[in-house]
Amino acid sequence: MAFTYDLNEDLGKLRLQIGDSILDVGPRPGQANFSDAELTATLTEEGTVEAAAAHMFEILAREWSSQPAEVEIGPRTEIYRGVVDNFQDMATNLREAIAGTTADAAYAVPLERTDAYADAADE
Repeated sequence: MAFTYDLNEDLGKLRLQIGDSILDVGPRPGQANFSDAELTATLTEEGTVEAAAAHMFEILAREWSSQPAEVEIGPRTEIYRGVVDNFQDMATNLREAIAGTTADAAYAVPLERTDAYADAADE
C-alpha cells in the first residue's frame, strides 16, 4: 500500500483533513491508513479536498460502526462509543459548509416596502 504525505498536493491536504498523516497510526479501525489509491479515487470522484474529506468521514463512520463499542484487553479498556457519531457529524458539517459556499446557492428574501414611495414601487 502506497502512503505519501505532501502538503503541496491535494492528496496530502486530504490526509491532513481526515487525520491520516502518520503511517501506521491512521484513523481507520486498527490504526490503519487509507492508501494513496483510495484517496486519489475519492478526490477524483468528489472534485475538491473538502468534499473528498466529507466522503472519507462517511467511510470512517461505516467502518467504525462494525467495531465493538468497548474492548477489554487485560486491565485496559478501550471505549469507542461516539466514534461513529463523531465521524458522521464531521461529514455532515463539511457537506453543509460546502453547500453554503457554492456559487449555485441562492437565497430569496421577500421585501415589502412600507415608506412613502411604496405605492410607486409596486407599479
